[in-house]
Amino acid sequence: MRVVLGGSSFGKDGGGIAAYNRTFCEILASLGHEVLVFSADSRLPKMWEFSNGSKVRTIALGVPTNLTDQQHLARQLFEEAVRFDPHALVSSNHIWLTSLFPCFASRRVRLTVSHFYNGILAEDAALGPDATDWIVAISEVGRDWLIANTDAEVDQVPVIYNTVTDFAFEADVIQRKCSDSILRIVYPGGGGCTQEP
Repeated sequence: MRVVLGGSSFGKDGGGIAAYNRTFCEILASLGHEVLVFSADSRLPKMWEFSNGSKVRTIALGVPTNLTDQQHLARQLFEEAVRFDPHALVSSNHIWLTSLFPCFASRRVRLTVSHFYNGILAEDAALGPDATDWIVAISEVGRDWLIANTDAEVDQVPVIYNTVTDFAFEADVIQRKCSDSILRIVYPGGGGCTQEP
């Protein structure tokens, strides 16, 4: 199967959405699927290789500074995607790809991923529900918000939770942390923290 993924970020400095996109692509590529990634990152290698040896082709579109650049980059995205001839299009916080869904043949599966539980970025995932097969929410709260606040249909919004890799560790680690006098909270997403609390 050939899959196009459009993401707001993909590189290692891109925070939680980039990590989600890389994991998604790594799983698909390791199963033998061809993946073409479009990202707003300004610099990406033309081929992204994962630690398991699987690879995906990437196209760094950057962020346009004016309307002419925006039209040029949107046309480039569309033409490259059509040339790749995907079976599925996945928009992971990539408003251009979502807005282009009506331009693609209906035989292509079109889905968006809403990484947010409310607000404008969640609305972007549900931009064109008539041209979108599924709008994936990553939580029940996000699903409920999308159904209540957009034109998405109830059966159009499945919940697929983010995965956490099962790392081998000693079970007593949890017990030690529970007995600590200082509560430590881990924030698993984003990339903006530059100093220790």
